[in-house]
Amino acid sequence: MQTSIFSPGKNELWQVNKLQKALLLLFLLAQVNVYSQINNWIGNTSSDWFTSSNWSAGIPTATSDVYISSGANYYPQISSGAAVAKSVHVAASTSFSINGGSLSGADLLINGNFLLSANALLTMESKQISGTGTATINGILNTKRTEGFNGSANTTWVNGTLNLVLGASSTIEYSSESNQTITAFSYANLKSSGNGNRQLSSTGIIRVSGSFTSGTNSYSIGNSEIELNGLSPQLLPTLTVNSGANFNRLVINNPS
Repeated sequence: MQTSIFSPGKNELWQVNKLQKALLLLFLLAQVNVYSQINNWIGNTSSDWFTSSNWSAGIPTATSDVYISSGANYYPQISSGAAVAKSVHVAASTSFSINGGSLSGADLLINGNFLLSANALLTMESKQISGTGTATINGILNTKRTEGFNGSANTTWVNGTLNLVLGASSTIEYSSESNQTITAFSYANLKSSGNGNRQLSSTGIIRVSGSFTSGTNSYSIGNSEIELNGLSPQLLPTLTVNSGANFNRLVINNPS
C-alpha cells in the first residue's frame, strides 16, 4: 500500500496564514465590543437618557463609553431610573444633568456643564471626575475610592481645571467597605457609611457647613482638624476612634 503525504505549498500556507489572521482580528474585535462600546448622544427625539432613539447604539449599558457632543437638538437628562455607563464624556458647549434617579459606575470627563440636582444620586464607586468645564453638585455624590474625594490625581475629583461647585444641599458620601481617607475640603454635608475604617486627613482642614454623619465606621484621627462653620445649629459628630480622643483639633466657627 502506498501512503500519500500532503505537503502544503507556499500558496496553501499563505491561505492558511491569511485565515488565521482574519480569525484573530474577529476575535479581538469581539473582545473590544464586550468590554467597551462607543455610544454617541444624538438627541433628536428628546432629552430623555432612556429613549433609545436618542443614542447611536441604544440606551447605554455598563460597558458604554458615552460621548455627548455639541450640535444636538436636546442634551441628555436623567429624571428617574437607574442609569449606567463605563464613562461619560461631556464636550464643551454641551450639558448633562441628573435631575432625579441615579447614574453609577462611570468616569466623568466634563468639558461642558454637568448638574447633579438635589434629588439625584451619582454613584462614582472607584471612578473619577475631571475636565475643564463646570460640575455643580446639589445631590449625593457617593464614592468608594480609597484615596478619598479630592486632593490628587488619584482621588475621586482629579485636581485640575474642572470647576467643581458644591451646593448647600450637596452630600459627599464615603461608602467603601474598605479603608478610605476623608480628605480636607469644604463640604456642605459629609457622610460616612459602609464598614471600612476612615482615616481623617492630617493635612488641611475638613470643613463642614451642614451635617457630618459619621456612621458606624471606626476612625483614625491622626493630626486632623475638623471645623464646623455653618450658619445654623450643627451637631457634633460622634466618632468611634481606634485610640485616643474623639478629635485631634475641633474648631466651632458657627455663630448660631
